[in-house]
Amino acid sequence: RARAGLTVTGDSTGRYGGVQFLPSASIWVPLSHTVFVGAGVAARFGSGSQNNYYFGVSKQGAAASGLAPFRPGSGLTHVTAWPSVVWRLNDSWAVGAGFAYTRLGDGVADSPIVRVGSRDNGVGGVGIAYTW
Repeated sequence: RARAGLTVTGDSTGRYGGVQFLPSASIWVPLSHTVFVGAGVAARFGSGSQNNYYFGVSKQGAAASGLAPFRPGSGLTHVTAWPSVVWRLNDSWAVGAGFAYTRLGDGVADSPIVRVGSRDNGVGGVGIAYTW
């Protein structure tokens, strides 16, 4: 089963007045009646105000933190890719595992906030599901 989509969200709180676009695609393939593998990719594009809200450093913030002032523009915020596998143990129980790798786009990765951390991040997990 293959999927592709586009999610568009806007700021309903009035905090930054921005918008973001998230195109994505994924595919799930059965290897047997009990084992399924999946993979996907997504990219997030933010407006300048949205990127500034999350990655910018104001003059006041710079004075308080010691970080350099920074105001990113609009553009690619990040790209994420993931593989997963699910094993159906029986009609009710399943076990799954997956990993997601995310890389920040150049415009936001240049933020002094990110320089304290890393532009490359990963997270993995294992889970158990029960359906009825």
